[in-house]
Amino acid sequence: MRPWPVLAAVAATFALPAGAQEMVGGHRIIRTADPAIWSGSETSGPITHIATGTAFPESIDGFQRTSLMAVNNGNDVMLHYRLKRDPASIEVSTFLFQRGALAEHRLKGAITSLGFGRKEMTFLWADGPFDIDAPQKLRGYKATYKVGIGADTLLEYLYFIELGTWTAKVRATLPASKEPAEEGQIDAFVRALPWASILAANGACAGSACDGERAMPFNNHMAEMFLTKIVASGQGKALLGDAAEPVYAREAGGKRWTLYPLDDKIAPLFAEAFGRISARAPLYSLSWSAKNESGVTRFFAGKPSEEAFAATVDGLVAHPETSAFIAPADAAAYAPD
Repeated sequence: MRPWPVLAAVAATFALPAGAQEMVGGHRIIRTADPAIWSGSETSGPITHIATGTAFPESIDGFQRTSLMAVNNGNDVMLHYRLKRDPASIEVSTFLFQRGALAEHRLKGAITSLGFGRKEMTFLWADGPFDIDAPQKLRGYKATYKVGIGADTLLEYLYFIELGTWTAKVRATLPASKEPAEEGQIDAFVRALPWASILAANGACAGSACDGERAMPFNNHMAEMFLTKIVASGQGKALLGDAAEPVYAREAGGKRWTLYPLDDKIAPLFAEAFGRISARAPLYSLSWSAKNESGVTRFFAGKPSEEAFAATVDGLVAHPETSAFIAPADAAAYAPD
């Protein structure tokens, strides 16, 4: 079976006639409000996902629901929302599923699927923690990818929130934007989803998003290039606050890897521009040096354990980043299975 048959079916959802069903990769795709799965209308008024008792509004923060889809028995569903704007609308697909055999049900597969079916270059802009103030604080994962270079550039987003029994995933496309505030509208949409109902259906929260204070590694394409130049210029110490020595250090892969705290003034680079994440202090930079070369290749939101630092270094040694343009399949190498 090809890795992304259901993803392809999602892309086709919006072009097919009402009532259409089909088998894709051995899975039944249902594009209507099947009363065994939903209570309500596809596009008007709230619609309730019966398995979780979660009611999805017709409109969320200005985004209007346009269609829905279910896979097999309804334990894997999708609702599509659209925010109209010039020159092109912002498209958002919200998925709620119990983890099954599909590759897209895992973070690694969800990342790999970004850019699937596109001819344009797709590369990582930023990724990292995404905080949600639900009935309990959640810390999910958000990734921003740039598709294409030039006037037709668009941004593609992935949000992945593992709760245990259920996982929520959001895919969004933002075309031709020069305003980070438009990305903020997508963030607001994700945070406005009916988390109380989803968590109630999930039961005891046991997924990776359930520890709202966990330290997480993150990428930021622009900040890595900016800080690498500063470090190479010999001015790197100005960003390290009062730290005379690294928090952690180790030798691996012919390089010396160090973790230093970042000055708080760096936080706006991560929290206000495109690719914004939940970058609250304390923040740390992971850098390497070898002979006369050095670079900043990762950051941490929150202080990692020494084991987490070592695991991140091991991942970078096993899968060296040889280009600033990291494709989804390469970025997925660092995600858990």
